[in-house]
Amino acid sequence: MIPQSVVADLSMRFNAFLDRFSPPRQIAGNPKALQDDANALLRIVLDHAPTEGWQDWFPEAIRNLEASMTTRSWPAPGEVVRACRGALAKMPATETAAQSRGEANAIQMLIDWHAKFGTQMPGQGRPDRTDELIRRGVLRNEREARFKGFVLSPAAQARVKDQAPSRAEWDHHVAVMASLDGRSRDEVDFELQDDARRNPPTTFQHAGDVFGAAAE
Repeated sequence: MIPQSVVADLSMRFNAFLDRFSPPRQIAGNPKALQDDANALLRIVLDHAPTEGWQDWFPEAIRNLEASMTTRSWPAPGEVVRACRGALAKMPATETAAQSRGEANAIQMLIDWHAKFGTQMPGQGRPDRTDELIRRGVLRNEREARFKGFVLSPAAQARVKDQAPSRAEWDHHVAVMASLDGRSRDEVDFELQDDARRNPPTTFQHAGDVFGAAAE
């Protein structure tokens, strides 16, 4: 939806355009019908107006419209539609640039949030964005991303099992195991690492199972 300031600007410009032409003769003496007709044409313009690049789009739409008109009367609704769509078709780069800017902003917000809170920003998580953060080095790998709560694709999830845990993830696991077993973190840390050396685990669950069995 375009902002109200843009609506006001486009309304003024389009009304100025209509003032250069004559209204249809059949409604020329009916002020209400004239206003309704002008509003209907303006609505077509507003419905097609892009949120980005509308300053360039509107003059192009008007040029298209003038080129298609064969009389000095107001254009027909279909003529306005074709003119607006034609102008939109000539600005794919503008729309693509707007989308790129929006995605770049989303990535930056995720980076800033992660720097401050160490987690994924609520409502902004997407697998492709997680991949981008890994590519940029914000996250070390898929395993760290999962530990910090980032959304992963199935392919990224599959890569986790072959990746070593980060220090933060290991410390978190040690703290959980120590709390569950009522032992000191140092003792649990040593025993888990000793088990990992003797039986390299693919997940913390394996190490935890071995430790739990040994403690019984």
